[in-house]
Amino acid sequence: VEFESAGRSVKLEAGDAGPIETRTPLAHGNPARPMNWDDMEEKFHSLADPAIGPESVALFRSLRDLGSGPVPTLPVTRA
Repeated sequence: VEFESAGRSVKLEAGDAGPIETRTPLAHGNPARPMNWDDMEEKFHSLADPAIGPESVALFRSLRDLGSGPVPTLPVTRA
C-alpha cells in the first residue's frame, strides 16, 4: 500500500525573502507513521473531554483494553 499521497506541503510567499516551503510526507497517525498509545490518548482527550467530560478517562481505558478481558459497564450521560 502506498501512503506517500497522504503527505502535504505548505508554501508561503515571504516577500523579498522569496518562497518558503515545507513538506510533511506522512501525517502522524498515518498507518505508515503510527501513533503510540500516549499520542492517541492525548488526541482522544483533546477531542472527547469537551464533549463528555471526566467520563472520557474511563472510556479511553476501556477502548485501550478491548480484547484483553471483560469490558466494564460505563456510565452514560446524555446531553
